[in-house]
Amino acid sequence: MNKFLCCLISLFCSLFFYTLKVNGADVKEISPENAVNIALKKNIDILNAGIDYEIAKNNIEIASSLQNPHLVSDLFLGRIAKGNSNQIGILMPVEIAKRKIRKNIVIDEAQIKYFQLRKKIYQIKKDVYLSYILLMLYKEKFILEEKYLAFLIHKKFNDNEYKKLLILKQQNYLKDIISEIGLKRQQFNDLIQSDANTIYDVIDYDIYNFKFDEKILTDYLYEIVEINKNILEKEENAALKNIQLTKNKRIPDILVGGGIAYEYGEKTYDHDNVGGFISLDFEVPVLNFYNAEIKNAVLSYEQVKMKKIQSEKEMRQYIHSKEKEFSILKNNYISARKNFESFHLSKNKEAVFTVKKDYIKSFEELIIFFCNLKE
Repeated sequence: MNKFLCCLISLFCSLFFYTLKVNGADVKEISPENAVNIALKKNIDILNAGIDYEIAKNNIEIASSLQNPHLVSDLFLGRIAKGNSNQIGILMPVEIAKRKIRKNIVIDEAQIKYFQLRKKIYQIKKDVYLSYILLMLYKEKFILEEKYLAFLIHKKFNDNEYKKLLILKQQNYLKDIISEIGLKRQQFNDLIQSDANTIYDVIDYDIYNFKFDEKILTDYLYEIVEINKNILEKEENAALKNIQLTKNKRIPDILVGGGIAYEYGEKTYDHDNVGGFISLDFEVPVLNFYNAEIKNAVLSYEQVKMKKIQSEKEMRQYIHSKEKEFSILKNNYISARKNFESFHLSKNKEAVFTVKKDYIKSFEELIIFFCNLKE
């Protein structure tokens, strides 16, 4: 029997020292709220999405800006300069029926980046919260199964060989749980982007009194669904505006300008001539009427529109298909919770272990359901 107690102590020490140090890093306990706040500040995906949004906002300014004027000059040298005017002036590019549309397209693109940033924030909030609860569940599972091992060691069995088999099986199960705790802790820290010198861990809540509100998760998920709809709408709007922008390429832009013209006097003149010039330059669309580009813009719009319709249809079907599964898992969780509340003070230790295990299992299944939901 002492051998079994030694194994039990060994397992406990394994988890204890793993909690104190992980690969030489300090372990700090953290609340779910603080974990989310750290992740939002340090997560690389969110930082990159924020940079993409800032670039998109700068693109609005770029699309709104006017083109710089051109400084032009025609200077004649030598004898030919006499009788021919030298010119110096400014040409101003004037874009017709394009800049406003292009600006509106870029605004749509910036809004898409904004929605993508918001989506990433909600995803991180959801993932960190779920990862936190899973790690908490596995740590509580270890404590419960460790107590169950002690219960098996002290319980009397008619068949000692069968008892040894049960105890060995339970010891192996505890080792698996320790490995899972390490994996879940690593996944949790990967989400919040902890540095090499710090490993974050969950606060040791009483899991049986932990207030789990699935509304937090369902609100996150429905918000993500709405964001996806907004992204698809903005993509459709941008594609539609791009058709008009491509059509307006048929309207030529112009270069309008003017300046000073100066002519050296001939030998027969007693003075030089000074005047000015006006310039007008524009493209004549006779060789390329942009028909192919317009067709491609229309086809791109049709693609975006079909993608929007298909995505919305798939999302409705997916939500409908998951509602029943969610209802079953939620009812199992509520039922297990009620059983725990009814029997956790029972003198029948076997029954208490059973209701606690059922509660943790139903809780874990519900959390894993949320983890696996497609976004």
